[in-house]
Amino acid sequence: MPCDLKEHFESVGITELRVSLKTDSRDTATSAADQLTYTLNRLFDMLRLCPSEKTRVYIEATRNPLLNRMLRMGLRKLAKQTIAKPDLLDKIGNSPTNAEKNPRDNSEPQSKAMAVDPGEPLRKVVRLFINKKCAPGGGWGVKSQIDRSACLELFVEIMECLGIAGINQVTKQQLIKYDSIMRKMPPNRNKIARFRDASIARILDMFAKKEFEPIKYNTVRKHLNTVSSFLNWSLTADFVHVDFSKVLTTSRKSVERTKYPYDLTDIRRLIESPVYSDPLSNEFNRARTYAERFFVPLLLLFTGARTNEICQLYVDDIDINAEIPTIRITENAHRKQRLKCNSSRVIPIHPSLIAVGFLEYVKFAAANGAQRLFPMLKHSANGFAGKFTAWYGSYNRKYVALSDTRKTAHSFRHLMADTLKNLGVQKQMIAELLGHTTGSITMETYGQPYAIKNLYEMLRQVDFISAYVPNLKTMAAKIYSPGNYNF
Repeated sequence: MPCDLKEHFESVGITELRVSLKTDSRDTATSAADQLTYTLNRLFDMLRLCPSEKTRVYIEATRNPLLNRMLRMGLRKLAKQTIAKPDLLDKIGNSPTNAEKNPRDNSEPQSKAMAVDPGEPLRKVVRLFINKKCAPGGGWGVKSQIDRSACLELFVEIMECLGIAGINQVTKQQLIKYDSIMRKMPPNRNKIARFRDASIARILDMFAKKEFEPIKYNTVRKHLNTVSSFLNWSLTADFVHVDFSKVLTTSRKSVERTKYPYDLTDIRRLIESPVYSDPLSNEFNRARTYAERFFVPLLLLFTGARTNEICQLYVDDIDINAEIPTIRITENAHRKQRLKCNSSRVIPIHPSLIAVGFLEYVKFAAANGAQRLFPMLKHSANGFAGKFTAWYGSYNRKYVALSDTRKTAHSFRHLMADTLKNLGVQKQMIAELLGHTTGSITMETYGQPYAIKNLYEMLRQVDFISAYVPNLKTMAAKIYSPGNYNF
């Protein structure tokens, strides 16, 4: 094992890897050994790409599907699955030479890409960029570290498939080929074994046979933005001397709307679902332990906030003593509260939330010594919303959106935005409520936030559940009654 990774492998019981090539032929053994080396180097570099706190997780995740798979199946069967097919590489315009097919054979001329000084190894430069972005103050949160690292790992893997090993070998033509290949990748590749263990050529073969639907446009956009950010940094850091900023671009006109707003029928189904209407149901009994299942959907409905912004609230973020009670959406590293795009703001609490009994729940939580508003939600890579989002996704499909997979917890936010637009509310007021930037120097640099009273009057125009308030208040009282909730 590599010296720099040895201690991590030893921590999961791996000190060396021995694989029988199962052949008497020297040529077959040489080819198989080269393929094994490539596969293992890909694994090692994937581990190096990840920050130290995730290294052990990646090793444990890879140990079963990849290393043990090699030991079980034997290299001959593995090689048949992973060796690149020249005809597929021809389709993307870069068939490998004999020297590239067999690195030990130097009798054939090298590819044109190797004719120039390759510069620093591409993987090394990518690792430097990731380490910089993952450092304190680097700009990537925990989830971004995982997602963006995966984007760059795929970029390196595709470029190596195209014969690019050094940063100086990257050209505009190669980036265009990368763009074309990346758009044919499957979603959640690293989570699905048949994709995770397959080479780029094998995945392209599966795509050609229409064995899966490729990644959606928004995912493509995330990949392109991440790689563009890396290339811009490489230019600033003098690793490259060519500006690639206009190569990997996306058109705003082609942006897909992957999340759709709820409509009033969806809201009716939500309010008439077991958590809000049936005190004898298992769903409501679970909500008496996990209060977020009752209150978070209502808070999302009447604030337009992001799911994690609500799930990470502390009790003292709710000002119940003001003339107009408010919710403070803020960022606090000590409390692990994160925000997107510096969207700190104060939101007045809607009259329907007050009528249902939300303020009584806040008082109940404070009286029982709770610091966080929903203490059953634990912090993870997705902030505090992970556990709630998983539950609500299932509940939503069963009772609310039903078969419409485009509607999620984020649909509450879309509903608020669309409702306010249809009421003729000013764009700046909607943006301030939702925590969006307007792009206006006048409004964002010189203008002060809207008065809470003005935001409150704006929200009062929105009415989703007034007919259901008496029943909801009765149901809410069962949640925050003494002895029914453990803080």
